[in-house]
Amino acid sequence: MAKKKAVASSGRDASSDVANRYKLLPGYHFRVDFCINNKYIKDVAFKSVGGLKIGLTLTPKDVGAESVDQELLIKGGEYSDLVLERGVTVDSNLYYWLTTQIETKKKTKIPVVVTVLDFNHDPIFCWFFINAYPVSWETSGFDAMENKILMEKITLKFDFFKRVQMTGKKLVDMKQKLDNILSVAANR
Repeated sequence: MAKKKAVASSGRDASSDVANRYKLLPGYHFRVDFCINNKYIKDVAFKSVGGLKIGLTLTPKDVGAESVDQELLIKGGEYSDLVLERGVTVDSNLYYWLTTQIETKKKTKIPVVVTVLDFNHDPIFCWFFINAYPVSWETSGFDAMENKILMEKITLKFDFFKRVQMTGKKLVDMKQKLDNILSVAANR
């Protein structure tokens, strides 16, 4: 019983001990950056980021003389859409980028960087989404009977993403990593 009191008084629980031991990433401390017109823009107040998912595209291939058995071959990868949610802000470079594409009917692909941060606000991991462009924008709607923040959901498609460990690096290193990934992507 004394052990439980010591844990409770220190403000720590078993889940934080496990997270520290196995170096699990926090899912609540992150930032999202956009590179629009070669400028990194930190558009803040994101409540959530979803869609960090990749699946294999498989193709069946007949195996054997009688084609009774099939083997599944990997054809490539398939990415889900990146979904960003946040409170609607008064001034947003991201919203301007979205509406400009609708008005001009021209896709302007940009890199988007989602970064998990440690307690010092330094990056732990970055997900670089290459050639992202918007496919939808929506709000949570208005309701006079509820006292809630107006939310927006932005859905983006992208060519691919790459996860890069950034432990021990600063956010300025993020630009160099992104430039390297973009140069490789250009040569694909």
